[in-house]
Amino acid sequence: MRAYERRAIILDTEELSGSVMTPSREILLVDDEYAIVEMIETVLRFEGFTVRSVFNGTDALNEVIRKKPDLIVLDLMMPGLNGFELCKELKTRREFNHIPIIMLTAKKDHDARVAGLMVGANDYLTKPFEIQELIDMIIRQLDLAKHMREEDGITFHARFEIKPDYAFMTQVNELIMRIFQQTALTETEIAEFEYCLNEALTNAIEHGSQFDPNKIIHLSYTLCKDKLVITIEDEGQGFNFRNLPDPTTDENIFNTRGRGIFIIKQYMDLVEYNEKGTSITLTKYLQQ
Repeated sequence: MRAYERRAIILDTEELSGSVMTPSREILLVDDEYAIVEMIETVLRFEGFTVRSVFNGTDALNEVIRKKPDLIVLDLMMPGLNGFELCKELKTRREFNHIPIIMLTAKKDHDARVAGLMVGANDYLTKPFEIQELIDMIIRQLDLAKHMREEDGITFHARFEIKPDYAFMTQVNELIMRIFQQTALTETEIAEFEYCLNEALTNAIEHGSQFDPNKIIHLSYTLCKDKLVITIEDEGQGFNFRNLPDPTTDENIFNTRGRGIFIIKQYMDLVEYNEKGTSITLTKYLQQ
């Protein structure tokens, strides 16, 4: 490991003394750099975690199947099954999707971060990093996972950040559709949801971010026992959603503006906007 990485990932008991952890929480640490694994493992055990460590993606998948951890710290670049592939494999399987994944990488470019979040990673940390950053991130993700299980009855939750580029939409749609198909939704309902998702993403890319590569589209989905919720938010100026024309009236019969939103409202059980008009939330209730 390079010297600057060794300085950045360091055990400092005085600095970490304020952390409060639950001893029963188990972390699966996946990284092919033995020195980094040893350092992180030492710190996490000092903080009260139980830690299992493996050094490649294939062994990590086998470990998750053998015994589900409470959280996974996953390196991106590994031989064989890499971090992207392992994350996507876990996040597209219902029995593992609820496990928070924090992705680690030496890559600093924006595309790597987007790609990691796009396959379902819950958070992202670039090497070198301060160890307290990782601890805070772990605590935050574990607390969020606990809250969703105990308070909201959520089966699983994930979020993505994508660039305003249609190439990302295909991959996001494919991933989400695989998860939808594990619900009781009919093929028609799945097709309707796919239409609504594509329409809302198109609006966010074209009208919200206006194809600006520096603006990100934020997408999150939450599957509960009784409903499926998707929120799409762009970084644009917003729009007046209260002033959309009604395409069913005679004067607007040939007006295409607002037609997509009108169809979304027919397919979804609930459609909500934030006040600024930069975020749309789609809710579909599930039959019990």
